[in-house]
Amino acid sequence: MQYQKICYKCLNIFPTDRLRDIFARRYGLKDGKRETLESIGKSYNITRERVRQIEESNLDYLRKIINENFELQNTLNAVYTEISQYIDEYGRVISERRLFNEVTGYDEYHPENASLSFLLIIKNDKFYRVYENNHFYSHWTIEKAALKNFQKFIDSVIAMIAKKGQPISYEEFLPSLTNQHNLKQKVIENYLNISKRIGKNIFNEIGLSHWPEITPRKVRDKIYLIFKKINKPLHFKEIAEQINSLFKDGKKAYPQTVHNELIKDEKYVLVGRGIYAPKHWGYIAGTIKDVIKKILEDAKKPLPKEEIISKVLKQRIVSPTTILINLNSPDFIESQDGYYLNKTETI
Repeated sequence: MQYQKICYKCLNIFPTDRLRDIFARRYGLKDGKRETLESIGKSYNITRERVRQIEESNLDYLRKIINENFELQNTLNAVYTEISQYIDEYGRVISERRLFNEVTGYDEYHPENASLSFLLIIKNDKFYRVYENNHFYSHWTIEKAALKNFQKFIDSVIAMIAKKGQPISYEEFLPSLTNQHNLKQKVIENYLNISKRIGKNIFNEIGLSHWPEITPRKVRDKIYLIFKKINKPLHFKEIAEQINSLFKDGKKAYPQTVHNELIKDEKYVLVGRGIYAPKHWGYIAGTIKDVIKKILEDAKKPLPKEEIISKVLKQRIVSPTTILINLNSPDFIESQDGYYLNKTETI
C-alpha cells in the first residue's frame, strides 16, 4: 500500500499550498524527516508557536473533512484495519521500528514511514503513539490499557535480570518468559526491543543496558568482552581488530590505546610478546622468574626441570630455552638429582 500517495490525497483537502507545505514538512512526508516548528516558522516569517497553532487547528479540520469524504474514508479504513491487525498480533503494543519494518519494509527515515505515522495520527481515537523517552523507544498501541500490561511486563523482566545480577543467555531466557507470561515469543521480543533499560550484547546475552557487559562504552569494557568471546590469550593488535569488527558504535579502537589499557589494568597479564590474558583465568603476574617462583612455592616441594618447563609454558608463550635461562639464575637452587627449588627454601 502506498501511504505517501494516500497522505497527499489528504493534504489536497487543504485550500492553500502553504498549508500543504507546512504539513508535508512538519510530518516528513517529503523525505521522511520531520522539520521543527522553528525551521518552518522561519521560512514563512512566523513564530514557532504560530506554526503549532496552524498545525493543531488544521489537523482537526482535516479530520472533520475526511469524515465527510466517503471515498477517502474507505481508503483510510483499509489502512487502519491492516495496521490494527499488525499491532494486535504483537501484543497490542508495537515498537515503531518494528511496525515500519513489517509494514513498509523501510528503515526509520523514509517518506512511507512518515506517511504511515501521519495517517495514524489522523485517527487519534484509534491509534496512540508513545514518543521516545528515557525508558522506551517510540511505540504504538490500539488500546491504552495495553500499555499498563506492557509496562508491568518490562518491570518484571528488569526485576528478574537485576536479581540474577549477570547477563543471561537469550536462548534460555526467552522460553522461560514465554511460559511464565503466556505470551508468544514474537510478542516478547517486540516488548523487549521497546525497552531502553534491557539490552543484548555480542554474545546474544540479555541484561540491563547500563551494565558494561551489555553496553560497553569504554575500551576496557570492550577488551573484557573480546577475551570472553575469543576465550584465549590475544595480542593487543588482534584485540583492537576484534573490537572494530564486532562493535559498530563508530568508536574506533587503536592498537596503542588497547595496549595502554592492558598495561595499566591489573586484571590482565602479559603472557607473551604483546600477548595478554585475563588474570582470573589462572595466569600468574610478573616475569618468568616470578612465575617459576610461584610454581615452586605452590608445589611445596622441589620439581624436576621438565615439569617446571611444562607448567611455565601453560603460563607464558615463550621458548623452553627462555625458561631454562631464567631457571639457571641465582634465584633457584638445583639439587644433585636435578630438582629445583626457590633459593629461600631448603632441600
